[in-house]
Amino acid sequence: MIVQLRGVHLRLTDERYDLVMDHLEDGLQVLTEQGNRPLQIDVELEKTVQRAPQTRRGDRRYRVEVEVITPGRQIRVEETADNLRQAIARMGQRLEEQGRSEFVLL
Repeated sequence: MIVQLRGVHLRLTDERYDLVMDHLEDGLQVLTEQGNRPLQIDVELEKTVQRAPQTRRGDRRYRVEVEVITPGRQIRVEETADNLRQAIARMGQRLEEQGRSEFVLL
């Protein structure tokens, strides 16, 4: 499994990397239990800036986007929050929910 972590307008630290990995493991547990091991995971952490219009979700400051590629499917989750930890936690929850719904649909 390849995990690519990218930061936009913020520094990537070991603490942030560990936090993302913990929530990814929780979110992807459903897929790995069913034998669908992710091949590639792209994660983007972003601190929004003033010049970027915040029309979709108010003026939340942090955005986390995850794209999980497994054999035969692709799962994408985007979450925003007022702080980075909260956005990462919500991303893990949504990833788990989407993994469950994807599995039920198959």
